Amino acid sequence: MLISTIRRCSRIAALTGIFWPALLYAGGSGELRPTEFRAAVGLDNFDRTWQVAAVFRAVSPKSFRAHHLEIATGVTASGIDARPFLSAGPVWRFSGPRRFFLEVGFSPTLLGGPRYQGCSLGGILHFTSSASIAWDFGRGGLISLRIQHTSNGSIRSVNPGLNMVGLTITRRISI
Repeated sequence: MLISTIRRCSRIAALTGIFWPALLYAGGSGELRPTEFRAAVGLDNFDRTWQVAAVFRAVSPKSFRAHHLEIATGVTASGIDARPFLSAGPVWRFSGPRRFFLEVGFSPTLLGGPRYQGCSLGGILHFTSSASIAWDFGRGGLISLRIQHTSNGSIRSVNPGLNMVGLTITRRISI
């Protein structure tokens, strides 16, 4: 048990190292600023699952034409299992009426293990697509309802996917 936990953590640490050059490049000065805290609940086959995350923003490379680059880290957990995750990818924003807007994102995602709740997830490399409807309530704050789907994109034959709906609270910091 201890050996497998150490292996899992070292794998995540090694793979996390792949993201840092991109983050430093994308952020210009290499600064990441925490801006959001997110809580979500699983749907469908993982309906007893919760996810909590701290979200950081960086300036997006111009070639992405995105509003910002989002880096999220946290844990997906149920009463019987827990897996850390790390994701990073662009988020595009579309303005709406009266301080409402839509955000759409896509992020490669690393999970802390290939199994969850006794079920194979099809590896540790996944992709998270998301859509959020947000309201800017002023004073540097936002609140949004987010839906997301995380799966391995069928790069492996086993691909159960994880659908979640959640609430995001943002303390906006200009980037």
